[in-house]
Amino acid sequence: MISSWLLDLTAMALAENPRLSEYEDYVQDSGEGRWTIQAAIDEAVPVDVLSAALFVRFRPRQKHAFAGKGFFRRWGRNSAGTSSPDQLQ
Repeated sequence: MISSWLLDLTAMALAENPRLSEYEDYVQDSGEGRWTIQAAIDEAVPVDVLSAALFVRFRPRQKHAFAGKGFFRRWGRNSAGTSSPDQLQ
């Protein structure tokens, strides 16, 4: 068995509060992600996953607040059977 600290924290949070009502719908931005992406741009280094992760952090700051708590749960499939972020709205 492989243990996961983040998975354990998630399980504890859900057990205590299944609706996650005590949690904010966004994560504070320390600026490290932005700095990393800017450094990659300056050096012409592709960082696809890091930039996507940074932009996903911005989504919960928009009108649909619960998206930040259940992003992957809400990810659906479009009519072509492929995943689509547009279905999050």
